[in-house]
This record gives sequence, structure tokens and C-alpha cells, in this order.
Amino acid sequence: MTVKVWHLISGEEVVGKVGKETSDSITVEKPAAIRVGADAQNQMQMALAPMLPLSAEKEMVLNKSVVAYTFVPVEELVNNYNQAFGNGLITKTNQLLT
Repeated sequence: MTVKVWHLISGEEVVGKVGKETSDSITVEKPAAIRVGADAQNQMQMALAPMLPLSAEKEMVLNKSVVAYTFVPVEELVNNYNQAFGNGLITKTNQLLT
């Protein structure tokens, strides 16, 4: 299952696994909110938080009218998501030894 990010018109960003998709909605499985901020040294920090912490359901349905854009995230974000909310698998990148 593909992990994607949805940027909502409210400014929120949701990361999760793509579930059922219809002409007007997308089901996001195991959704998480992306929180971005700066630390004391003004370095960008990112955190993932459960999108539905009080819900018994593990998926949410997004109406496509509230989605500004969507994208496939970088590998580091996919790995962080999988460790916290997914299957725990981490993808290693091939690096050249010099």
C-alpha cells in the first residue's frame, strides 16, 4: 500500500496509506498529522502525531474538495511513518562508498 501526504486547504498535512478512492473522496488508513517547527538552533524539526487519537476507527475519509494537493513523501518520512504507525519496515537507500 502506498504512503502519501495530503495537504489540506486548512493548512494541515496528513500522512497515511491510500485506501479506497472514489470520485469525491479518499480513505486514508492509519492517518497521522505532520507537525513542523524549529528547534532552539532554528533547525527544522518534524513530528508525527495520531490524527484520530480518540477514535476507535483506524481510517478517515477525506473529501477531495478539502485537499489542496497530494504527493508521495521522501523516503525518510515514509520510514518514520512506518516505524510509528505502519508495518515497521525501513527502506535503506543505496549509498556509494568513496
